[in-house]
Formats: sequence, structure tokens, C-alpha cells
Amino acid sequence: MLKDVQRLLFTALTAEEPQKTLRDGLAAEKNLTEQERGWLETLTKDDGFLLSSLIVKKLRFERLQLSDKEMKELFEREPEKFVKLFREYTAKVAPTEYFPSEEGKMFRQWKGNLDRE
Repeated sequence: MLKDVQRLLFTALTAEEPQKTLRDGLAAEKNLTEQERGWLETLTKDDGFLLSSLIVKKLRFERLQLSDKEMKELFEREPEKFVKLFREYTAKVAPTEYFPSEEGKMFRQWKGNLDRE
């Protein structure tokens, strides 16, 4: 079904290892037609799919850099620390916003919850 294809693609495109994530998702998915399964399996070997995943991450990085001065400065001062925090954030918070201001708001909310833990 389309919703299952979309869920698999969304999960894989936002994962650290998109092709592995898609392979694992396909192994567990029961609701795909043979045509859908075949199409998705070709993506697990496609460099274009990997590149698409990198573009998704780059766009999110740019939205965050444009909307959060603290994160921009952290990236310039301590890129390793920034990458660790960015990966934690993107692993926990789905990319649902389009504009930088909205991404920044989501990040600050997530970070506020993290600081309280």
C-alpha cells in the first residue's frame, strides 16, 4: 500500500544508514505488493537514493543553521559536538517543518526537554 511505501521511504531517507534501514524495513514489511517490493529493493543498491538522503539531511542542517544562532556558532567552534547534537536531534525529531524558523522552534523545544532530563 502507498502509506507503507511512504513510511519505509521516509524512515530510510532520514536514517543514518538509509540503504540498510530500507533493507531492514523491507524484510519486516508484510503489506507490500510484489511490484512495490521490487521497486524499493532496487533503491537499496542505488547511489541516487543515498544522495537523496544526504540532500534531506543537508536541507535540515541549513534550516537549523539559519534559525538557531547558538547551533550555528557551535558548528563553527566545535563541529564534532554540533554533529553529535544534530544526530541526536534528527534521530528523535521527524523533519515535519519547511521553514527555518519552524525547524529552529522544534529544535529549541527538543533541546529544552533534553536539558531538563
